[in-house]
Amino acid sequence: GLRSVSFLVPRVALTPEVEAWTQEALALAPGDVFLDDGTPESRRPAFAGYAFSVLLSVDGHIPPPQVLECVAWSTVPMLVWTVPHFINYTIYFPYMVGKFRPDRFTPSYVQGYLQGAHDDAIYVMQNSLMLVQDFFYFRYSLPFPHRLAALASRLCDEASLPSVLRTDVFIAVYSAKPNFARRRAARETWLTLMAEQALAVSHRFFINAVGAGDPGDPASSPLDDVLRAEAEAFGDLVFLEAVEEYPIGNMGRLALHWIANHTTATYVLKLDDDMYIRPLPLLRHLTRQQRAMMYWGFFERSGQVVRDPESAHFLPDDLFGHDGVFPPYA
Repeated sequence: GLRSVSFLVPRVALTPEVEAWTQEALALAPGDVFLDDGTPESRRPAFAGYAFSVLLSVDGHIPPPQVLECVAWSTVPMLVWTVPHFINYTIYFPYMVGKFRPDRFTPSYVQGYLQGAHDDAIYVMQNSLMLVQDFFYFRYSLPFPHRLAALASRLCDEASLPSVLRTDVFIAVYSAKPNFARRRAARETWLTLMAEQALAVSHRFFINAVGAGDPGDPASSPLDDVLRAEAEAFGDLVFLEAVEEYPIGNMGRLALHWIANHTTATYVLKLDDDMYIRPLPLLRHLTRQQRAMMYWGFFERSGQVVRDPESAHFLPDDLFGHDGVFPPYA
């Protein structure tokens, strides 16, 4: 089973404090102290089979290999907070990592903290760990030259376009036919603010197909003529060849296909029409992000497969043949 906490220590102590902490850890739990000689092989025993690991060998490298490997082994990293530069790796990172002030840290303090920690605190750390795993895998699974080439290529592509043709952010708003008031509210509030920002932003509302008025056409609706008029007036509706459904699997797939073929935007933001966006902090955050290979969100790991035909989430066997929980999905 999982043991509680390990201590990963450097071959040569970086400071007198680290030397003192190493000696205390050796006296307190000699079987749980592991020497980091700079290789993944030497660090692996500190992570395999442990729920938590105190990383005393972390230095100034970004990203620290000790943190990446610890997370890869599904072990929560515990850090003495003398190296705060990677707190903003991802929004979930601060919730995952155990942080200790140098003036209060001792190995015995860590053991006492874990023994007395509330179950909810441990749950938040371990659940955030799964989200950070997805983030680290997405960002660091390829070798550095591949990542550098993708980022450089994206910057070159952006620089080659005249500014009047460039779109930085494309906002895809999934909407339903009757939701005229929601679309109007978005156009009159946060969408107007988007046009005032330094980044070039465009948007479209994605709606199910309109029909030709044939009573036998499942896409036809009494609202179709009004929707055509709305599309002519605002020019921001995209009608997809999908009938009304829930969940919106076909609509979502077709919307992404349309986006891939109609925009060169650096970022694509997917929303529903009942969401209100704060443009200033949103775009300010995007200006600090990398320009390629970025996913801003999380992966669902507990989506239930619903077999009840009366449920709006009903999924028949011929569409998905496995009961229980879906595989992780974005």
